[in-house]
Amino acid sequence: DVALLDFAPQELAAERNLLRTLIDNLPDRINVKDVQGRYVLDNVAHLRQMGLGSTEEIVAATTKRLSDAATELAASGTR
Repeated sequence: DVALLDFAPQELAAERNLLRTLIDNLPDRINVKDVQGRYVLDNVAHLRQMGLGSTEEIVAATTKRLSDAATELAASGTR
């Protein structure tokens, strides 16, 4: 049915928005990495733990790169 095809993208977007809202509002740290170890999803609690302010700062980053950056910041005495 053509009407169902038109409705499906809206339904998918609503469910994706609901899932993202749930992930971001859970107090537990949530993150997902790809097979290369790059972050592809995280929530607010995880960003806070990593000392980051936005998703853009972590997307495609690896744990090692973030750890190296944190070490450099600590050594320089800035944040």
